[in-house]
Amino acid sequence: MKKNGFTMIEMLIVISIIAILATLVTSAAKYAMRLGREQRVRGTAAVLESAIQAYKTSVGNWPFTPPGARSAGDFEDQRKSNNDSNEHQNIFWIHGGPESKAGQVFAKVYREGFLDGSGITVLTPDGIKRLNEVPKSHAQNIQVCYPDIYNTSKRHFYCIRFNRTTDAVTVHRQDNTEEHGRVSCPNNN
Repeated sequence: MKKNGFTMIEMLIVISIIAILATLVTSAAKYAMRLGREQRVRGTAAVLESAIQAYKTSVGNWPFTPPGARSAGDFEDQRKSNNDSNEHQNIFWIHGGPESKAGQVFAKVYREGFLDGSGITVLTPDGIKRLNEVPKSHAQNIQVCYPDIYNTSKRHFYCIRFNRTTDAVTVHRQDNTEEHGRVSCPNNN
């Protein structure tokens, strides 16, 4: 006698194959999304770093006062006369977060027109916004943030690393990760 249709075992095999394929596609999609978020975080850090460097090149001093200087302008003479060979003492961090010094630096660079805010996310009293939605006249302390790589409802902030010896600035992520040789901001300072 010839049957029409599929047996229960054939149906279970087909459903199992579909479930395995769906799992593989889902995990690959999550991995690709996480990589995309990581690239965006790195790209935003590079944009912030470039904006701070452009500010220094154009204005002639940093948008912050380095430690040991009375103002951002008088720092250059002190840097040239500094013979301290202790590298740790020549590096300092400007931390991000609510009401932080890094927020003041980013605000100053944004107000002066060195930072295009179209792709940068900031935390405001009204919630998460794009930087270009914040009027420059209201930008006093800009909290540049990014979503956690694994938990997008959690936010982290960028911080700034200043090296007195080389007179250089780098922007880092503030989530205690050390990936691809990039240093993240220390929690204590």
